[in-house]
Amino acid sequence: MAETLTAQEVRAKCVEAMPKQLGELYYELRNQLVLLHLKWNDYRSLYADGLETINLLNEAAPGFFYNLQRMMWEDVLLHLCRITDREQISGKETLTIQRLKREISDDEFGELRKKVEAQVKKACQKINSFARPLRNRRLAHRELPPSGGESPNSPG
Repeated sequence: MAETLTAQEVRAKCVEAMPKQLGELYYELRNQLVLLHLKWNDYRSLYADGLETINLLNEAAPGFFYNLQRMMWEDVLLHLCRITDREQISGKETLTIQRLKREISDDEFGELRKKVEAQVKKACQKINSFARPLRNRRLAHRELPPSGGESPNSPG
C-alpha cells in the first residue's frame, strides 16, 4: 500500500533529493501541475465524456453549465500560460517552468539541464502556439467583433 505524505513531507523529499533552491522550485511547480491536471480532468469529466453527459447538463441547467464550461476552459488556458510565463513580468519574479533551466547547474548536471531546457522549450512553444494567443485575444484583451460575424470572444 502506498504511503501518504503530508505537504511538508513531500517538500522535504524534494529538497532532500535536489539542491535546496531547485527542490523548492520543483515542489511549487509540481503542485501547480497537479492542480492543472485536476482542473483538466474535471473539465473533461463534465464536457468531454460524451453526449449523454452533455444532454443531462443541458437538460438540468443549460445556462449554468455553459457558464461553468466557459469559466473552467478559461481557467485552464490561464493556468497553462502562467506555468510557461517568462521568469519575470512587470519587474516581479514568477513561478514558471522557464525558471528550471537557471536552477540546474551546468557544472554538475549538464546533460540533465540540456534535457530540461529542451522539454521546457517544447512545452512553451506548444502553449505559445495554442493557449497564449487565445488568452491574449479572448481573456486578457477583447478583440473587436468582425462586422456582421460571430463574436470572437465566444468560448472554446
